[in-house]
Amino acid sequence: MFILLNREDKHNEYIQMLTVIKMIKGDTYKFIYYLDDSNAKWTALRIYGIAFRFFSQISRVTDFKILAEFVELMQTKTLTADEAFAPEISRISEETLMDQVKLGICFENYMKGILLEKKYLVHHIKPVTTSSRFNELKNLQEKQITHKTPIEVKEYRLFDDFEYDEISKLNTLKNLSEKTLNYSLLLENPNYQNLIQINPELIVILKRNRDRRNTLHFLRGLMTFYGKDTVDEWKLLIHYVNDLIVAAHNKLIEELDYPENKKLTMITTANNG
Repeated sequence: MFILLNREDKHNEYIQMLTVIKMIKGDTYKFIYYLDDSNAKWTALRIYGIAFRFFSQISRVTDFKILAEFVELMQTKTLTADEAFAPEISRISEETLMDQVKLGICFENYMKGILLEKKYLVHHIKPVTTSSRFNELKNLQEKQITHKTPIEVKEYRLFDDFEYDEISKLNTLKNLSEKTLNYSLLLENPNYQNLIQINPELIVILKRNRDRRNTLHFLRGLMTFYGKDTVDEWKLLIHYVNDLIVAAHNKLIEELDYPENKKLTMITTANNG
């Protein structure tokens, strides 16, 4: 998911998705976040905001205090049926799969925002044959997962710069695909992780939740077991979202000279629920 922006509307509330961007000069672009540094930062800011919003909607985040108290109670006594199947606990259980989906959306977009800020492609290059060097870039991007190489925007634009397309009426990069780099690649590829620099502890948690999320393709039940490890894991995730996503978003608010009231507020586990 990518958020494309209207430059003249920069202080409005976050928007979910636009297909084109209107520049101040009236030119219309696709892939405008590859045009210059200000557009890359502006897009990254929107992406961080969306990532935070999805994380904030996770039931284990909104109801963290309820979950923590439930686990603490479970460790001190044998629960009655009413306690074990309390509506608020059942609701958290039922949201397990969607929580993992939202977590994936959150961190996949965060990592793509980091790549944009660092001026790297987050889209796949289309198969091309006109330039041997351009084909080489494509091959570097498409090698087996552990050897795929991040491509710098400035290097890509040596071979494919913005051109006006008469059909779409957009200035676009004609050899760039709509398809973006996938979540597993960003988590597992050491070349991308050298750029993104996520803590190995967090990588382990994200991979584990990604694998659980993938059960959506073959659901056999929604049974969820809770323990202290569940509480500790989500407490850590909240910490990392504050430390990474909130910090990255608020840094760009300052760099782009936006109002202080547009900054994100850290999530506090003590007040959740």
